[in-house]
Amino acid sequence: MKEVTNETDPDITYYATHHGIYRPEKSTTKLRVVFNCSSLTDNGISLNDIQYNGGVIQEDLYAQMLRFRTYTYAFTADIKMMYRTILINPKQRNLQRIVWCESEHESPKIYELSTVTYGTVSAPYLAQRTLTQLSMDEEANFPIAASVLRNNLYMDDVLCGAATLEEAIVLRQQLKKEF
Repeated sequence: MKEVTNETDPDITYYATHHGIYRPEKSTTKLRVVFNCSSLTDNGISLNDIQYNGGVIQEDLYAQMLRFRTYTYAFTADIKMMYRTILINPKQRNLQRIVWCESEHESPKIYELSTVTYGTVSAPYLAQRTLTQLSMDEEANFPIAASVLRNNLYMDDVLCGAATLEEAIVLRQQLKKEF
């Protein structure tokens, strides 16, 4: 997220509404911000109304779960903070603006979100498409992990395994290096 310092708005901007979810029992993220990009602007259109969602490019979860059950050695993994690691084109960041203040004693400031934002209709597609491209770009270096990214990923969760313990260890090492 980057503070907007210029005084004039571009021709097209969108300010996303958001609120915090406070969970004091969580040890890592006590406060999580939830964005609502379906909030209508003064012309009756939301950011989600004008975004292309890209469709579904991942394999059906049911098929993945069935395949997962066939491995002798199975494991799951999670891509940590997946959306927050994918950058948005700087020319489109004006469509992901928010008003934010650190405390009640501070004046609010305007920021632009610089990464894929959960709450936009395009976020799931952008994340999956990024991982698909990563698997193609890095296939020569990580052939096993590239295949896993294309065939064993549901959102940010890997459901995978191998026939032998040795294969599972090699696969785990490749996945750790790639991510």
